[in-house]
Amino acid sequence: MAFSLVIPNEVIWAIKLPKTQMENQLIKEMAFTLYERELTSMGIARRFAKMSKWAFIEGLAERGLTSTGGRKFPDHFKGGKF
Repeated sequence: MAFSLVIPNEVIWAIKLPKTQMENQLIKEMAFTLYERELTSMGIARRFAKMSKWAFIEGLAERGLTSTGGRKFPDHFKGGKF
């Protein structure tokens, strides 16, 4: 089952992203949030975001999240510095 999400214009205008990147970036943010809140698996979230496993893990680290759920990465792991 697929569905569309309508984002009101006032929200679109308030988002501080270039319009050319907005759809892709919002999908990625939704994927990270779904995974962070343990509403879906990493595999489903990364496929939704059209990201490789390693790109998704790097995105988690940039957000202070881990690939194992709710625990956070220590600061020295952020930015891909493993």
